[in-house]
Parts: sequence; C-alpha cells; structure tokens
Amino acid sequence: MTDPTHMPAKTTRPRTYLEAWRTRIRPHLARLRRAKRRLRLPRFVTIGYFCDIDPTVRFMPHNGARIVIGDWVRIRRYGELLGPVTIGSRTRINRDVYIRPNTTIGRDVRIAAFVRVLTDHHDIQNAPGRLGQVCYKPIVIEDGAWIGAGTTILPGKRIGHGAVVGACSVVTRDVPPNTVWAGNPARMLRELEPLSSIPEEVFGAGPHSLFRPPVTRDPDVR
Repeated sequence: MTDPTHMPAKTTRPRTYLEAWRTRIRPHLARLRRAKRRLRLPRFVTIGYFCDIDPTVRFMPHNGARIVIGDWVRIRRYGELLGPVTIGSRTRINRDVYIRPNTTIGRDVRIAAFVRVLTDHHDIQNAPGRLGQVCYKPIVIEDGAWIGAGTTILPGKRIGHGAVVGACSVVTRDVPPNTVWAGNPARMLRELEPLSSIPEEVFGAGPHSLFRPPVTRDPDVR
C-alpha cells in the first residue's frame, strides 16, 4: 500500500480571481517588470507593458529610425531587429529571427524560429561588379498570421491576416488572408475559415498598444 506521506502534492487551481491574482498573476507581472528593467533598452526602442524580451535580442538603429513594440510581446533569444520596425500586441517571436527595416507586424502574430524577414535587396549593375545600390521594399505581416520555422519572406510582400506559411518556405508573392501556403517558392495549399474576433478588453491592453481600433462613443449615452 502506498504511503500517503510520500504521495506527490496535488496542484489546486485558484478558486477566485483574487486568489489567482495573489498567487499567479501578480508574481508573473513582477517578473516581467524586473526583466524589463534589466534589458537596458536603447533610446530608439519603445516597448509596451508586460513584454518578455530576452536580453540577447539585438536592436539596431537605421538612420535614427525607431523600433516600437506593443504590449504582451515575447521575443526569444538571439533575434535581431533593424529599425524602423513595428510589432503589435500579443505577438510571439521565437529564437534567431532576423527582421530588416520597414517591417510591420500586427497583433497576435506567431513567428517560429530562424525566420528571415528581408526588406532590402540590391539592383544588378554592369560595372565594376554586379552588386548595385540597396533598395528597401516594406513587408507587412497582418494580425493573426503564423509563420513557420525557417521561412524567408522576400522584399515587398504582404502576409494576410490569419494566413499560415509552412516551415522552410520562400514567400515570393503576397499571401491572401486565411490561406495556407508552403514550398519554395510558396504556393497556396488550401483556404481556412476566418479568424474569430476576440474583444480587446479581454487582454486588458495598456495605452501603448498598437493597431487598436478607434473608440467610438454614442452621443446619446452619457
């Protein structure tokens, strides 16, 4: 018979919101605040509330351009961002992601490891070598998109909202919303149902949140 004194302790779920706040939520937010203070971000980087950014992530300026990050964003280790870059709230970016200038990433986006977002390319010239002047074409990744590991997004492309790009794909064309693409070059595999909308109030986003819809008030309501 099993000795009850050696049985593993059962994990109990909080029964009330106040108990959950004291035992789980408040310690987690305190840890995120301490992590933000340890980051020592440069002046050209602005981040929102409760972000979890690894200290090994590199932020690099480009002609004094800014990098703006919304609330509840998580960026894993060894990433590199070259501004100007805008990242919406609740986006998750895995390790070793390389993001070039003039990139806009929406809310609730998931970017897997080793993704390359390349906005710059070179013209082909005749002399003295083939490498010409550098050019930048903006890339937009809309809300709710999911980019698989090892994917490369070429300059000037737009990933539609709710779209999924398979691992190790090379995106050479715009990806329509709510579709699945994969391959080299990436091709559409199938369509998906539209994303269900979640009210912003559920997440309790702060005043620095990005891509928030304007608040409209009924003039008859006071």
